[in-house]
Parts: sequence; structure tokens; C-alpha cells
Amino acid sequence: MCCALFPQAGKPPIQDLFTDLCDGRRLLELLEGLAGHELVKERGFTRVHSLNNVNRALQILQKNNVRISEQITH
Repeated sequence: MCCALFPQAGKPPIQDLFTDLCDGRRLLELLEGLAGHELVKERGFTRVHSLNNVNRALQILQKNNVRISEQITH
């Protein structure tokens, strides 16, 4: 799986989906591995930047016809 490639790329593996993917940066990195090309990430670390990164990742998934059918509750 692509998550297993993070340590090989010098990145720590994803341990917890809620904390590791909360700012969208790791999610975009995961999508980069699947897409095979670099994706633009917001530079800052505020909530707005995090939401923009997550939104960008969701748009990429939608554009590629990947459906997220289950609601995740925390």
C-alpha cells in the first residue's frame, strides 16, 4: 500500500488517520504517490490552510471519480 512507502521516501508512516491527515498535507502527499506527480499544498499551518489542503484533496478524489460514501465520525 502507498502508506508503506512513506518511510522509504523519508517520511514517517501514517499512524492515526485523524491526527496525521488533519491538515491535509499528508493526504496530498499520499495522493501524490498515487497520481505520480506533485500536488500544490498551502504553505501556512493555520486552520484555513489546513481546510484548503483537505478541500483540494477531496476535489482531486472527486475529479478522479473516487467516491467517499461513508461518513466518518470522531
